[in-house]
Amino acid sequence: MALSLYTREFDGSKAIIAAKIGGVKLTVFPISAYQGKADAAKAPVLVVLDGDGADVTGLDAVKYVAAMGDAGVYPRPSEGVVPADVAVVDKWLAFDAASLAPPVASVTAALAAKGAFDKLAYDAAMKDLEGALKTLNDHLAAATFLANDTLSLADLCVACTLYPAMAAALDAPARTRHPHVCRLFNTVAALPVVVGVMGKPVTIDKVKVPTTGGGGSSGGRTEGSKQSKGSRSTPAAAAATGTPTGSPAEIASAEAAAAEQGAAVKALKDGKKAGDATCTDDAVKAAVAVLLGLKKTLDALKGVGAKPVTPAA
Repeated sequence: MALSLYTREFDGSKAIIAAKIGGVKLTVFPISAYQGKADAAKAPVLVVLDGDGADVTGLDAVKYVAAMGDAGVYPRPSEGVVPADVAVVDKWLAFDAASLAPPVASVTAALAAKGAFDKLAYDAAMKDLEGALKTLNDHLAAATFLANDTLSLADLCVACTLYPAMAAALDAPARTRHPHVCRLFNTVAALPVVVGVMGKPVTIDKVKVPTTGGGGSSGGRTEGSKQSKGSRSTPAAAAATGTPTGSPAEIASAEAAAAEQGAAVKALKDGKKAGDATCTDDAVKAAVAVLLGLKKTLDALKGVGAKPVTPAA
C-alpha cells in the first residue's frame, strides 16, 4: 500500500517519524502539490494510493501512518488494544493538539517576532503552556510514558510539539518545575529516528523576552532597532509597509509554522549529510518548497510586498 503525505505544517514531522519508526514507506510532498478533495487547510493530508477511502487529514493522518507500522506505537484498527490502550493514547493525542500545541505555537511565535512584541498575549500563552506542562508532569510523576509503560504515538507527538518550546521558551527554571516532562522529552528526543527528523534538541538557560516599550502590543522590538549607523539598509524598512491581511493570531500561527518547517528542513539536510538514506534530495526539495510556501503565506498575511496605502490629500 503506497502512502503519500502532503504537508505544510509541523505535524508533518510527526507522521514522518511514525512512518520511520514503524517501517512504513511514506513519500512526502508539499501541500501545494495536493489536488485531492480533502481540505488542504487541515494539512497534513495523507493519500492512500491503493485504498478505497477518502484522503485523511490532520491528526487522523498521523494515526493512520502509525497504525500501519510494526512498532506498536498505535494499535491497528483490527487489533484492538495492543500494546497500549488506544483510548489512553487518543486522550493524550487530543491533549497535545488542543492544550499543548496552541500555546507552544503562540509563545514561540511571539519570541521570534521581528515586529512589535505583545507582552499581554505572550504572558497569556505562557500561562496556558505552564498549565499544560503541569498536567503532563503530574501524570508522568507516576508513569514512565503517557500511555501505560510503553512508548506510544502520544509520547512521540508531545515530544515533537515541545521541540521549539525547549529551544526558545522553557528555560532552566521552567524545566526544573517540570522534571517528568523533561525526562519524557529527553527519552524520546534521544531516539535516532527522532533526531533524524527533528535534529538534536536545543535547550536554553534563559528566555530572551523582547522589551515591550511600555507594556502592550505596541512599541516592541523591531528587526532594525539594533542596526548600526553605517548599515547600508534597514531590514525593517526593507519589508513593505502595506496593510496586513491577517489577524495577529493568524500571523503568529504562520510565523510558528515557518519556523518549525525551517527546523524540519535543517534536520533533513543534516540527515542527508550524515548518510541517512531516507533523507533524499527529493525529500529535501519538497521540504524546502513547503518552507517557501509558508514564507510566502506569512509575507502575504503581514502585507510584505504589498503597496502601502497613501492617504488622500
